Parts: sequence; structure tokens; C-alpha cells
Amino acid sequence: FLRGRGYRGTAAFLPALAFTFSGYGFTLISAGHRGIFHMMPFGVLVLGLVDRGIRSKSPFHLAMAGLCQAYSIIGSSDIGLIFAVLTVFYGAYRAIREWPARGERARFTWRIALGGVLAAATFGLATASFFQAWAGGGKATRQLQIGEDQSPAKKWEFATNWSMPPEEIVEFFAPCVYGIEPGDPDGPYWGRLGRSLGWEQNRQDPRLFMNFRQHTVYLGVLQMAFAIFGLFAFARRKRTTDGDNAGGAAPEPADRGGDLAFWATVFVAGVLLSLGRHFPPPYRLWYSVPGLSIMRCPVKFMHISEFALAVLFAAGISAYVRDSGAIAAARESPTRKQQPAPDHAIRKRFLFAAVAAAVAGAAFIIAAQVGGSFAPALRAHWREIGFGGFQDVLLGLFQGSLRRAGALFFVAAGLFAVPLWKGGRGVAIRAAVPVLVLIVAADLSLVCGRFVRTRDMREHFRRNPMTDYLAKNVAEGRVSYHLTQRSRVYPLWASLTVHGVDTIEPTTELTPPAEYMEYFDAIGRDIVRLWTLTSTKYVVAPFQMVEGLLRHPAFKLVNRFETDGARILAWPSAGGRAALVRFDGALPRALVIHSWETTSRSNAFARIAEKDWNPWKSVLVSEGSVPESGQESDPTPARIERRELQSVIIRADTDRPGVLLLTDKYDPRWRVRVDGRDAEVLECNAIMRGVFLDAGSHRVEFVYRPFVRQFAASMVPLAVMLAWSGARIAGGRRRRRAAK
Repeated sequence: FLRGRGYRGTAAFLPALAFTFSGYGFTLISAGHRGIFHMMPFGVLVLGLVDRGIRSKSPFHLAMAGLCQAYSIIGSSDIGLIFAVLTVFYGAYRAIREWPARGERARFTWRIALGGVLAAATFGLATASFFQAWAGGGKATRQLQIGEDQSPAKKWEFATNWSMPPEEIVEFFAPCVYGIEPGDPDGPYWGRLGRSLGWEQNRQDPRLFMNFRQHTVYLGVLQMAFAIFGLFAFARRKRTTDGDNAGGAAPEPADRGGDLAFWATVFVAGVLLSLGRHFPPPYRLWYSVPGLSIMRCPVKFMHISEFALAVLFAAGISAYVRDSGAIAAARESPTRKQQPAPDHAIRKRFLFAAVAAAVAGAAFIIAAQVGGSFAPALRAHWREIGFGGFQDVLLGLFQGSLRRAGALFFVAAGLFAVPLWKGGRGVAIRAAVPVLVLIVAADLSLVCGRFVRTRDMREHFRRNPMTDYLAKNVAEGRVSYHLTQRSRVYPLWASLTVHGVDTIEPTTELTPPAEYMEYFDAIGRDIVRLWTLTSTKYVVAPFQMVEGLLRHPAFKLVNRFETDGARILAWPSAGGRAALVRFDGALPRALVIHSWETTSRSNAFARIAEKDWNPWKSVLVSEGSVPESGQESDPTPARIERRELQSVIIRADTDRPGVLLLTDKYDPRWRVRVDGRDAEVLECNAIMRGVFLDAGSHRVEFVYRPFVRQFAASMVPLAVMLAWSGARIAGGRRRRRAAK
């Protein structure tokens, strides 16, 4: 993107590097938010394609921008949407700047309009399935997260949680002044980001957050200093009467186009919007747009501020290299004695920048000392919010971060003073840029390194006796797990999923669907009924929990064992505190039941808990049509021939009609074929699925293809754009060969 705007060499490379490893974006990923940040490169590609498309009047590049924008939103709807809005404003700005003379306006207008139509088409086709999925469940999930209170005040509170507190703007320059992360012994986070409204008055309420942050918003002292220098240099050139001569060498295309004013505005807008509830007017405007009120975490707007800073940083480096080169050239000019020094305005600019950076550095160092004098007040505050045991650590981090910012400002002052050194003869100037690269890289490494979280994943993937036994014996049943927390960070739990063992409890990182929780609530404390209905063949739990169950003939102890939560220490172990128990009373994953009750869905949730209903003899049908039920009798076994994520094939031989029950979750988008013919998917036992079968031998195939047409449609623009791109490349080669 920066090269497309006219920047070259270090002026393009270093800001791109700084953006990649910028505080908010990089530390979010390194702290654990993995796998959801592919929207960022697509967001950058969109801006670059829009810039090139408008500059070269290319419908192809604008159509590609629409496709990349679609993939950005699919990657993360919130951040992708923020970049989409930025792209709209940037596109309008670039179109105005590129507006041609009168004779070329018609061609410019229709080509840009054609590109806009193609961009909208590629975007719409590529996101069709995504928005359908969002309408089908994403919006409902967000409403569930808000809670029962759907009042405007509650929605505003939900949307503006994780608003950046204004006092934390100091961390643009001094990282981790307010701590690193919650629970970090090197400096727990004690700021207000993520704090629930009313926490100060109701600290004992477990529903309220004190705070939560897994990132820093550090932008970089040198990045900010050079960005301000670039803006100042641009403003001074604009006010100069004799243009390029007084400002140094010819300005970059980005400078001439007025990009810096645009990106400075974007930077400020991103910061103001990131303040959210702490500075409501800007965010109220965003929040009032239909559909945007369900977006949360205003600090996300820091992404566009970081991008804007990268552009301004590039302008600052470019101005530094160009203007310092002008000073060196002026010193060596043979006509220097006969002409007024053309570098006078530039020297003043460097002198002002060096003094301003030195003053800023002194201010931060003084603030660190003053912070020490306020230590009693800070210590009292930390004790009040429960961080009394970390007072010395937090004070050291507070003062150290401010001193660090001051030292880097003095480094910036030295770099700005280098072009003023008369004895350098250009050597020091040429060395200043590599020094800048090294210091920025080291600075980002030290800051981001605090947030990099490494984890030994070997135990998650290593085979153990329990997973070996279950993989061999559980067949088509499930496992109920009650040892460590059901989280991906606990190796023993994670190893079940890794080795293909199906558990009935969801991971704690995800919010289960509402009907899932309703099913668990309906059965209540009758966990044996739950295991029966869900085909749970094995239970992994503390031995004390299952000891009473072993008196029931349906439960058999497989093994007792010892574990530390990460791995199995002893298997078997006569006195082990954990146990693997087999349950012989669970329904098979698939079977044909010859008696059924038709009932409403709400009644089905009540009926499954009633003791007089026998799930082995009768099945509840809530959705779908079935004939009149036959008499209760023993079920007929069915065999699962193949199981995949979106397909299940079952063989069933039955001598009388019945309902084939598959104890997997019902969804109306499942399709079923019986002996190659379409049939009706039934909602059974409140949330499971089935199909009615006549007497005979049957092959039943359940297939989940919710968005086949939409997915195919989303691939069309990609195929068209690839073909178009290939044709353009081939055409260009033919023209070059013809020219030779």
C-alpha cells in the first residue's frame, strides 16, 4: 500500500513492520486470540486495491477490492466492517483527488461506476452465506449475551464495554503504565478497560468485571515522533511561498495528494471512537447506525488508528531522508557562499523537532519522578482494588515505563539533531536510518514480548491409556467428563477431542445454543436420564462422584487412575482419585423405535423428564408428520456405516414400521434420503433427529448442506476474478512481445 502511494525503501518497509507488530493488533494475537485475524491483511489489500483502481481507473482492481472486503468481513465482522467504512471514505477522498479535467470526466466516471458495481456484486455474492448464517443464529447469540434485560441502557452498556479509558492514552508512548495483564505477577493490569458499569459501588457482585485486558495500546515513541515530524514538515511546505525549493527535494506523491491530512483525521477519529462510553458523542453516532448497536468493544477502532499511524510514520521517514539529504547537499554545494542557504527552513524544522522531542523526554522522566512522590496515593488505590500484594511491582512498572518513554524521546531528539551536525558530511545522516530501524525493532520486541504466551502442547496430542481405551471401545457412544475444567488449555480434556472421543459437555470457552441448555435444564438433576438419552457410554470423573453409581448394575468400573490434570500419572491405580466408568444403560447412537408420541416442542422438554416415559420403548416427535403409532415393543438395532462432520450413513433392517432415532442434534437444514429418495427429517426427543421407516432393509443418509447454493455463488466471483486476472496477464505479455 505504501509503495503504491509513492514511498520507497525504509519509508515503506519500516512502517509496515511497525504496523504488523503494533501494540494492540499483535499483542491480541500473541496473548491467545489466534485464528481470527486474517481480516487484517484483507483490509489492507482492500485499501491498496481501491487506491490503485481509482488512480488507474481500473474496474478490475475495484472488483477485487469488493472480493477482499468480503473475506475481511467473513474473517471478523466487527473489524472488517470498520475497515469497510474506512475504505468508503478513503475511496471518496481518492476519487475527489483524482477527479480529472473536463474532457476526461465522463470516462473516469463510468469506469469508476462500473468498478463500484462489480465491487458490490463480488462482495454480495461472496458474503451471501455469511450473512444468512448471521441472520439465522449470530444475531440471536449476541442478544443472548446481552441477557434478559434488552433495554436501551443495557444494550449501550454491553456495546461500550471495553471502551478505552482516556487516561490510558499515555500508553501510546509508555507501554504498560497500567500493568500488563490481569493476573500477571510482573504487573497485573489495574486500569479500567473492560470494567463493568457500577463495579466501584458493587465490587462483590460476581456478575461485574473489575477489568480485563490482554493487550497493550502502545503505538511507539519513535513512530509517533516521526509521524508528527512528517505532519509538521508537510504543513511547513504548504505554507512556503516558493514551494519545493524551500522545502527540500520534490515531495512524495502522497505529500502532494494531501494524504497526510486525511490519515491524521483517521488517526484522531479512531482514537475518539475507541474511547466509547468515556467520550460518548463520536461513538453515539456510530452506535445510532442501524445494525451497529450489537457491535461491542470500541477499543477495536485502534486498528485503524494504527494503520493511519503507519502512513504518517512513512511520511515522517520520507521527509527525514529527503530533508536531511537536502542539508547535506547544501553543505557541499560550491555555490553555497554566493547564494542564500536553501536549507535554512529545513534546519529550523529539524531544530524544532529535536527540541520538542527533548522536552517531551524530559516531561516523561519528570512524570516518573513525580509519580514516585505520589506513591502513597497510588499504593492506597492499589490496596483498595485488591492489588495490595503487588504495590512495589506496580510502582516499579509505572515509573519504569515513563522513564523508558522519556529515554526514547531523547533518542528521537538525537536522530533529529544528526542532520544539524556539521562534521558528519552525510555519513551520520546515512547511519541514522539503520539505527532507527534497529531501535524500532528492538522496542517492539521488548514491548510485545511481555504478551507472547507460549504453551507446551505435547500433552494435548500425546496418546494416553484412557484415550486409547475409549477410542477402541466407545464406538458410537459419548463420554461425560467431570475432571478438570472443560477448556482447551487443559490437556487431559483436550486430548479427548484430539483423539476423536465425543463428549456431551460443551467447552467452557463457547456459549452453548439455547436449546442445548434447555435440554440440560429439563432433565435437571437426573444425570442418569441425561446419559441414557445422549448415548453416553462412559463417564470420566472423580472416584468419589461415581462411587455410589457403581452399586447400580448398569455401571461398571473400568479403571481407577491418578492424574494431575495435564497427564495420567498412573493407569491403573488401585487407590486412584479419578475413575473411568462404563454405563450399559445408554441408548445406542442409532436405533429404530416402533412406538412414538407426537407432541409440541415445549411439551417434549417436560416429557423427557417424566419417569413414566421410557426412552427405550417410545420416541417423542415434535416436528414432522408420522402415521399413527404402533404398540410399544423392543427397539430394532441400527448400524452407523459411516460418520462424517456433515454426513451420516445408517443401515437399518426392521420387520415393522418405526422411527429411526439418531441421538444427534436436530436442525431443519439437515436433509435425509431413505434408499435414495428424499424423506422428512423429524425432530425427536426435543432436540434430536430421526426419520420414519417402513418395514424392510434401508440405507439412510443424513446430509447437512445449509448453504450449498450460497457457497457456490460466493465462489463465482473468485473464479471470474482469477480468470480475468489471467487474461490481463496474458494480454500484457502479448503486448510486450509485440512491442519488442
